[in-house]
Amino acid sequence: MEKNEVIPAFEMLLDEIDAVVMALNEEGAQLLTAGKYADARALIAKVESINAIRVKVQSLSEEWRRLSFKTVKKPGRKPRQAKLKPTARLGKGMRTPEEAFKLPLLKTLIEMGGAGRVSEVLDRMENHVKPMLTEPDYEPLSSTDEFRWRNTAKWARQELIYDGLLEKDSPYGIWTISDKGRAWVEKQSQEPMP
Repeated sequence: MEKNEVIPAFEMLLDEIDAVVMALNEEGAQLLTAGKYADARALIAKVESINAIRVKVQSLSEEWRRLSFKTVKKPGRKPRQAKLKPTARLGKGMRTPEEAFKLPLLKTLIEMGGAGRVSEVLDRMENHVKPMLTEPDYEPLSSTDEFRWRNTAKWARQELIYDGLLEKDSPYGIWTISDKGRAWVEKQSQEPMP
C-alpha cells in the first residue's frame, strides 16, 4: 500500500479523542472529590458516548486498512500536506497497536490474582510488553504527559470490556478479568493458566 493520508487522519482523530477523554476524566475526578456526584454522573455519560464514538472510529480505521488499496493521484493537484502539531499522530507502524496489548494485559491481571489498580497493572504489564515497544511508545502524550504505550493499553482495555474479556462493572480504578477473559487467554496460550 502506498502512502495514504486517510490512515494518519484516523490516527490523528483517535489521538484527539484520547486527549478529550483524558481531560474529561480529570474533570470527573475533581467533581467526585468535590462531592458533586450528579455533575460527575453527567460527565461519565458524556465520556461513555465519546468512547462509543471512538470505538466506531477505530472500527472504521481497521476497515479502511483492510481495503489495502493504492492511493489514487488526482490530476493537477498536489497532495495535501497535513497540518500537524508538534506532537502529531505517528505514522503507521511507529507505535504498537492496541491489539498487541490485549493478551499481555489479561495475562498480567491473571498474575495479579484477577484484578488490580490501573497503575499497578500497567507497571507490571510493562515487563510483558517491553520487547515489542518502540521508541515512540515511550514518548509522553502532550495532553496527559503519560507514555503513549500506557494510553494505548488503556484503550485496549476498553476493547476488552466490549469483548466481554474484562468486567465492565469493576470498581473505579480497578481492572478485573472476566471468566471469558481467562478462557480466552488459556485458548491463546494453549496451556492452562493459574
